[in-house]
Amino acid sequence: MRGLIRYFRRNLSLLVGSSLLLLLVVFVVTGHFVVDVEDARALSVRPLQPPSWRYPFGTDRQGRDLLAVMVAGTPLTLRIGFIAGILGVAIGTVLA
Repeated sequence: MRGLIRYFRRNLSLLVGSSLLLLLVVFVVTGHFVVDVEDARALSVRPLQPPSWRYPFGTDRQGRDLLAVMVAGTPLTLRIGFIAGILGVAIGTVLA
């Protein structure tokens, strides 16, 4: 454990990146408990609502709650990023 802390101290960018990744995971997990993800579908709420307590980020022209869209879309975005990273490392390793 002590070695891991020392490794994170030497690599500040690793610490920042890991913290941001952990923050995204916490956002998705807590978001699924707080936000109704069904509001991310089109025509589920009134369109073009300004930010309010009910819709913190407002709604778009298609009638979607933008916070629900973020909560529903973040896992897919993370998955695509991990796949692209793994493919990049694999192709770079083969070519190198």
